Amino acid sequence: MFMRITWGRIRPGQWEEYERRFERLASAQAKEGGPKRRWLVRDLDDPDAGFAISVFETENEMRSWSSDPAARERTKTEMADLYIGDYRSRQCEVRLQLS
Repeated sequence: MFMRITWGRIRPGQWEEYERRFERLASAQAKEGGPKRRWLVRDLDDPDAGFAISVFETENEMRSWSSDPAARERTKTEMADLYIGDYRSRQCEVRLQLS
């Protein structure tokens, strides 16, 4: 299993709007072969920051989706006005999963 984990900050007071857009975008991307599962995780100590976690079955799926210009443009078009400052994405391999 592979995960793409992105940390970022959004405009103050816009978290609920961010959730709505994230859910809409995630639903559309799932139909197009995007991530198998997704989480949106809000920072309890900084409520205008959080993580988006996307799960893929293979590294190839993750890298292909992450580098797809159309997918990146959809995300930019849908979310760019909410982001502020820097954001970071990392592509990861799940090495251990405990229940």
